[in-house]
Amino acid sequence: MKQSRLSESEAEAVAAQGLLFLSEETDRLERFMALSGLSVDELRKTAYDRGILTGILEYVLSDDSLVLGLAEFADIAPETPAIALYALQGHQEY
Repeated sequence: MKQSRLSESEAEAVAAQGLLFLSEETDRLERFMALSGLSVDELRKTAYDRGILTGILEYVLSDDSLVLGLAEFADIAPETPAIALYALQGHQEY
């Protein structure tokens, strides 16, 4: 059975893995920062804020290659980032 629910802390961990994944390649991270409008200093200061974590997942979910890359990087199912986003948005189940 596929997991359809994550706790808030599990969802935050998935999003944090997303940030680590993005930071593995300069181009990926720079594109996220450009689209989000964040500077390096702002990202460092707010990386674990719920809004930033949500934005990271939204960005990853906007591109199938990023979703699959994160899934491989974090050893998670490809649907997990969507479930994590749903949890961070305050929903109980996906």
